[in-house]
Amino acid sequence: MADIILGMGEVGETLFDLLVDRKFDCIGIDFSKRAVSLAKDKGINAEVFDIFKDDFKKLGDFDYITMFEVLEHIPNAEEAMSRIKDAFKSKTAFFSIPNSGSLYDRMRLLRGRFPKQWVVHPSEHVRFWTLNDFKFTLSSLDIKLVKVHEIPHNHSLNRISSSLFSQSFIFEVKL
Repeated sequence: MADIILGMGEVGETLFDLLVDRKFDCIGIDFSKRAVSLAKDKGINAEVFDIFKDDFKKLGDFDYITMFEVLEHIPNAEEAMSRIKDAFKSKTAFFSIPNSGSLYDRMRLLRGRFPKQWVVHPSEHVRFWTLNDFKFTLSSLDIKLVKVHEIPHNHSLNRISSSLFSQSFIFEVKL
């Protein structure tokens, strides 16, 4: 049997890829009934779940926890990560965030514009981190950082400084 993955707030493309292409056993959770319905239409095992209120134990046990492109959308991201840590002690998790410290975003600030990290509306993101800010957040929550996976704007420039030239990061952590 393949590893079991719990995907939070990403009941779409990421889990579909893991399920179909990689043959992982996945379950997706999201607070949105519409997102869950769309995921089920694709054949993804998904359910409506509120990470701040519902009991993670009812979901079962998992080998890996993923939370991609979610934390920047919730004002109390630290609480969410703490709840996940408490529910899945010693498991490996992957959290992704956009990099507000990228040179691109810094240049926008210098030109009097806020970093553009949204698709439909600027209110989509309510939290912003740089690489060091998120490392500090993990440390303050006593979540052990295993590895940072960089998503570069430009691969050759990323060798100079990942904090300046990555558009986002995936943090592999031990809860």
